[in-house]
Amino acid sequence: MSFSPTSYDERAAMPLGDAEIGAQVDARFEKDNRIGWPKNSLLSWPVRSELVQDSTSATLSAEVQKIMNKAGWSVLVYVSFRYHGAVAGNKTLLVESMDTPPNVDEWKKLLVQIRIYLYSCREHCTIEMFQRDWFYQQPIRIDEYEILEAWTTQSRAFLEILHTEDFTSLELLRISTQSAKAAQTARPRVLVCSPLVDSLQWDVVRTELQASLLSTFDLEFQYSNGLQSQYCLDYQRGEADVTNHDHDRYSATVKMGASIGISGGDGGGTAGAKLSLFVGTSEEDFVLTNNHVIECETKTAVEQHAALTPEHSLVTGKKVQLVSPADADWIHDRNVTFKDMIQLARMIGSRIGYSDSQLLQTEGEIQRQEPEEQVVQTLQQKLLQMKAEYLKGLLAQLQDYQHSGADIGQFGKDVAIWSKELFDYTEDKGTIEEDGSFEKRYLGHLWAASGHRVTYEGLNEGPGWLLDWALGKISETRDISNRIPFFSKGSEVGRQLKLHEKATANQYQDGVEKMAVAKHGRTTGWTVAVINQAAVFIKSDKPTTVGRETATSHGVEVVSDEIVDKYRGLCRALAFFNHDDHFQGTVMKPGDSGSIVLANETSFSGASWVGLAFASSTDSRRGYMMPIEVVLRDIEKVTECSISMPREKQ
Repeated sequence: MSFSPTSYDERAAMPLGDAEIGAQVDARFEKDNRIGWPKNSLLSWPVRSELVQDSTSATLSAEVQKIMNKAGWSVLVYVSFRYHGAVAGNKTLLVESMDTPPNVDEWKKLLVQIRIYLYSCREHCTIEMFQRDWFYQQPIRIDEYEILEAWTTQSRAFLEILHTEDFTSLELLRISTQSAKAAQTARPRVLVCSPLVDSLQWDVVRTELQASLLSTFDLEFQYSNGLQSQYCLDYQRGEADVTNHDHDRYSATVKMGASIGISGGDGGGTAGAKLSLFVGTSEEDFVLTNNHVIECETKTAVEQHAALTPEHSLVTGKKVQLVSPADADWIHDRNVTFKDMIQLARMIGSRIGYSDSQLLQTEGEIQRQEPEEQVVQTLQQKLLQMKAEYLKGLLAQLQDYQHSGADIGQFGKDVAIWSKELFDYTEDKGTIEEDGSFEKRYLGHLWAASGHRVTYEGLNEGPGWLLDWALGKISETRDISNRIPFFSKGSEVGRQLKLHEKATANQYQDGVEKMAVAKHGRTTGWTVAVINQAAVFIKSDKPTTVGRETATSHGVEVVSDEIVDKYRGLCRALAFFNHDDHFQGTVMKPGDSGSIVLANETSFSGASWVGLAFASSTDSRRGYMMPIEVVLRDIEKVTECSISMPREKQ
């Protein structure tokens, strides 16, 4: 394991005595149940990132695990680039405790043991110990006027410092390591997220921010290499695992929250919901998602800091075709089905009496088939052939030894069960090939999109709202339902959902004063959360030039995110996260982009839209959304059509 002495205290590489090691411990125990080594190593929140997966790191993790277990601690130990990621070769040994430490002295003793062990191995890296699931989040409420007013002042001061720096987001929320209830009374913390928060080059920035901090707030940093705003691209990444399987059914009607993508694209997002517009004299239906879900096809044909209108050649020529489920999800389903059926073939073959060599030969024949799309069909035929051979052989066997004493009745029942299972399996899973064709997955074509833009709030105002939406014109052969997708009332999420199971989401609420929300996304399915009333500020990618469009009758003037006047490259959004004591965790992951955020309330008039989700934090515990009122008004501006659905809630 390499060590960079310029990255932190050079004494980290020196042989220290126990007392000297203990004196260099960086403790934030009373506040956050965290200690680290050496001094000034705890600059940012514990957030999981890429693990170091080599034999040395594996050995270190295993040996430190033994040290902790011997002391009676249940822990997770691993090596990561999670902190100090700006310095090459600088690694951190992380010890996540399953239990709450009773006092800082006990942890200091263990940390000293770990440091001595690392030195004996001639391995020098940062050490950090903290309580797993270490923090509870609480939002800033709409009635906390003094805090919200102070946040307006504080955010402007911080943005003046940060607008030229490489940072991801600036937020305000409450945090506690004890419980969600304790977090309600905790001091609000300003959270600065950046890939450079632990680096030497940010020493001046950290000092300036601390000097500008109002007495109302605490200051916190989080290592972050960017928001997870991209759609899902890689099924090998853990955050892309699909827990919402609505796209497994290839019906003509798509559920809100199902998979959507570009035909021929390599990723997928979420089909948020159906939206209707008056186009001329007719009412037409569209699917709403994010601009960045479809921009892989538009970025070379459209100036990305301008909206895509219905008059553009991409739209009139229907060149950007939408499919549901996305190609990536369909291919994934097909591959999983192929593997499942290979396994079924192995079990059936063993039951029939095929030898190992025969089974391997059969699987080899199946897997050598070309082209790939014929694999499942070929496999089904092979399985049916195997079943026929088995039944033929069984019939002859029964005729030969009717009086052998074997339990022929039970044997026959087993045969019937296996035969029915195989038949049902092949019939059911066969729909993935049959209905997975482009013709049956075709949902429509791109009709309009926001591009990369933000609303203009005025010369003397702060950054405007981020805009990230796209509309697809729905094909006549398919539809999208705004009926609330199924959820199990007995599940952990289901118990927190207040929505009517058979309600429809055909209305929207202006404003986000009601903070309890829920969203149904392609990756994580249903999650529940609360909206943080303190706006979050996000840094865009390419701040460069200045320009401005004309204000609309709605009072929303739109500009490029290259502009935003003195706040160049900055935009505003709202964060939402779960704050329950027993339900800390994931709110949104890649692939959930485009989800409609709903008010989590019981309403006989139906569920209400309150936002359009577009990204999540690095740890997936916070989602980010645009207020739906902002999105709808911009859709009307860009398309020059009025919205008939969703209607405003009365």
